Amino acid sequence: MIAPPPAPPATRPPSAVAPTARPIAAPRWFVGAGRAYVVTTAAERTAATRVDAAWRSPWRGARVRLTFDWGDAAGQPTTTGVSVERQPWTVAGTLGWRSAGRGWLEAAGGGGLVVSRVDAMGVGALRLHPTAVARAGGGVALGLGVSLRAEVEAALYPVADRYWVAGVAAGQSPIASFAAGLGVDIALGAR
Repeated sequence: MIAPPPAPPATRPPSAVAPTARPIAAPRWFVGAGRAYVVTTAAERTAATRVDAAWRSPWRGARVRLTFDWGDAAGQPTTTGVSVERQPWTVAGTLGWRSAGRGWLEAAGGGGLVVSRVDAMGVGALRLHPTAVARAGGGVALGLGVSLRAEVEAALYPVADRYWVAGVAAGQSPIASFAAGLGVDIALGAR
């Protein structure tokens, strides 16, 4: 007895096969801006404007962030009656971690350089110092890739200057600063 050949398996025509959904990749590039209140160990109270760019790696929320801070000029109280004014500009790079989600947390550490313009009795000088930075913050996504962020930062300056005017110590650069600020974070390419 001869058996008929088995029937081919049932297949759908190509037009009936649903296309596979491609996963939406999370944004990798971020830009941001903010304003912070700054207190230093040299008794300066001032503010700084920050702009930054960041890249998120595909590996577990790691982020590399480059920041530029433009500090406002601040006067230091002195015992000599000589006025010392300092204005810092800081460039720092940090490596950190950021959680995912609508509400997020971030922690980072790194280092950078501070260029300070120091004026005393009409004489000015530029000073360059290394810095070590630690940051922690959080934010909430508002939509279209924009987040409102709040962060705190501690910076250490391992090299300190004393400011001398006419042989008298008129002040010194800070050995640490502490900042707290608000800003926005924009994820480029977010939908």
